[in-house]
Amino acid sequence: MEKTKLGLSIGFVGALLYCLGLFGGILVTIAAVGYVLICEENEWLKKTAVKVVVLMLLFPIVIKLIGIVPDLLSLLGDFLGLFKVVINLNFIYAVENLFRGILDIIEYMVFAVFGVLALFGKTIRIPLLDSFIDKHIG
Repeated sequence: MEKTKLGLSIGFVGALLYCLGLFGGILVTIAAVGYVLICEENEWLKKTAVKVVVLMLLFPIVIKLIGIVPDLLSLLGDFLGLFKVVINLNFIYAVENLFRGILDIIEYMVFAVFGVLALFGKTIRIPLLDSFIDKHIG
């Protein structure tokens, strides 16, 4: 397998990027991705680095979008409370927490599977995401 300028295999660096994306925090991951984009020449590794960042941003955005529904319903409930109408939102909050938990599990699974595949120099194509990355990196 091809080596990076650091002497590590590109598969290992790709897997490391996915691990950083899941456990390393945004600053450490951005620093590692920046290194790959600036210093490394392998196109697969660069695309993998961008995919890590996009996936890191995608999951929190989806979770925030899910959180909008209870917030809007709570706002509606507060407005209706002015007219002595009471709305119980416990069920909505429970559903929101369920979806957040499911998304957390999916996030861990996606990063773990992509990391293991990257270790062997492979990837799973996500058509919309990969076409975006190919357009801007390729």
